[in-house]
Amino acid sequence: RGVTFFAWIIGFMVSMWVIGFLPTIPIFIMAFMWTENRERLSLRLSMAAGVTLFVWFVFDYLLGIRWPDTSLGEWVPALAQIIPSV
Repeated sequence: RGVTFFAWIIGFMVSMWVIGFLPTIPIFIMAFMWTENRERLSLRLSMAAGVTLFVWFVFDYLLGIRWPDTSLGEWVPALAQIIPSV
């Protein structure tokens, strides 16, 4: 179980590096909740949306923290104008 947990965390970090923090959160939550416990779609969608909105609100709106640059943002600079953390 420990190896599985660290594989998920490493995958999360690699995904943040490639596509950014905000897009990674719902993808990670949806995938994790499906593969680890086969949760129903409505629960996965509500958790993914809730956590993503919470993180965006706290870090972008309240704290005003600058999102780090991502690989995808360097490859396709136009996406950085559309998605805040890319």
